[in-house]
Amino acid sequence: MSVAVAYFNTAESEAALKVAIKVCERTSQNLIILTSLSQSDTPGADSEEGLWAALEEANIAFERHVAVLGQSVSEQLIELAKINKTEAVVIGILPGQMGIDAVGQNVQKVLLSAPCPVITVTAK
Repeated sequence: MSVAVAYFNTAESEAALKVAIKVCERTSQNLIILTSLSQSDTPGADSEEGLWAALEEANIAFERHVAVLGQSVSEQLIELAKINKTEAVVIGILPGQMGIDAVGQNVQKVLLSAPCPVITVTAK
């Protein structure tokens, strides 16, 4: 089994990545990571430095998937969760967001459509 996380080089996704890694380490599960390359990003650039640093320290197996440009990231994350039969999806949200109406459209879609429990994390 596995845990899925979306990573986009933000404080929220850094926090989500840390939690997802902890869950994987404690439960001996694989980590499925969905990343995105914006127009200014290039593979291996500093934009993923935090990702690779965290994975180097972790003692877990992982798969990295790059989101397809022009397609909904939330739908891609949900699809990865379905295909891999994940035990949980971990996503970062902005601090202070409470209730389904206060979160963004992508977070809302994951919360309502994921095939497994969703763990939400805020940056401290």
